[in-house]
Amino acid sequence: MSKAIKIIGTVALVGLAVLYLGVQAVSIFATGYKTEVAVSYVMADSVTAQSVIIRQESVLTPQNQGYYGYAVTDGSKVSGGQLLASVYGSAEDSAVVTRTEQVRSELATMTQFQNTETSFGDPESLSNQILNTAASAQGAFHQNTFTGAATYKNQLITQISRRQAATGKVVDLSGQIAALQAELDALQAQAPSQVAYEYAQSSGYFSSVVDGFEGKLTPETVQQLTADEVKKIINGEETPDEHGNFGRLVADFDWYLACVLPSDNTWVSEGKTLYMDFLGVTSESIPGQVLRVVPSGDEMLVIISCDMITKDLVNLRIQNVQISQKLQKGIRVPEEALRVQDNKKGVYVKKGGKAVFREINILLQENGYLLVEEVVSDPNALKVYDEVIIKGKDIYDGKLLS
Repeated sequence: MSKAIKIIGTVALVGLAVLYLGVQAVSIFATGYKTEVAVSYVMADSVTAQSVIIRQESVLTPQNQGYYGYAVTDGSKVSGGQLLASVYGSAEDSAVVTRTEQVRSELATMTQFQNTETSFGDPESLSNQILNTAASAQGAFHQNTFTGAATYKNQLITQISRRQAATGKVVDLSGQIAALQAELDALQAQAPSQVAYEYAQSSGYFSSVVDGFEGKLTPETVQQLTADEVKKIINGEETPDEHGNFGRLVADFDWYLACVLPSDNTWVSEGKTLYMDFLGVTSESIPGQVLRVVPSGDEMLVIISCDMITKDLVNLRIQNVQISQKLQKGIRVPEEALRVQDNKKGVYVKKGGKAVFREINILLQENGYLLVEEVVSDPNALKVYDEVIIKGKDIYDGKLLS
């Protein structure tokens, strides 16, 4: 974009803003009041904090030392005796095996595409698929989750090839297939001759992450934890046990979250169901029940129990979390519109040239707005698209508005 166009665009935006403010000013000074349309809205109380995850878990003690090539992914449910990993004598041997599996997978993907006649689909839809896959891959890499890299790469190979074919381009993968086959032959010639294996000692959910808190943070400690202890763990002031690096097994899907919140979050109470969003880890809101709320000065220790486990959560220990109530739907109005008439809270709306008082039931208050209950059955209740009076002098029920 040229500098001249940027300047013209900026001037145009400024001009629109000035025009809008001018209209608003004329409206206020000419009428003596200002209105804003009530809209349907969804809102929830929420708070963000650092948290500690607590589970029943055990550190896996490998029978063989070396470089591990895992046969299962983090979060997988495994049974006792199930193969967890192959153990190689050197990093080079491990790298050869890993690359062999990647090449074999890519080769299968390309060969299947080359030999299959298919309808390639709409180019725009395929472009969206490519963008979604790339975004998913980027999100996984930001979380340091690389186990799915080969899967994302294969998906992109197929999607990009289909996109090219859908636009009329000739897609010939024979050169790449030949190169991959040659690489696979070379890798197989370097395959390590000595391989040991590690098996699950019991059933559970596998995690390749070990942090030394497996024996310190258990379900039995949940009832004794204090706010100070949680803060020490979060701040790195608590020394973990010595630990290996092979992995751990999470015993079941029950786990706990501990955090310290400001005590003015009075909507957090024992027995209440709240929702946890682990920012940057998963887009899914995880429900949990508040088990303990322990006041500590101007703060409070909060323990939430949960019985839902996913591959995205199994590695977490110290994690930023947003805790919220269940989303509530209602009508949003500016808090400056709130009035009290005959000890009843409400707002004035413009109806038929008059100011009319509408009693309201406030559900939530956030960022300068009120979320009020929508009562569809009552014709005298506040409605979506009502013009709510937010500024004005001497406004009263029944006043004629010029």
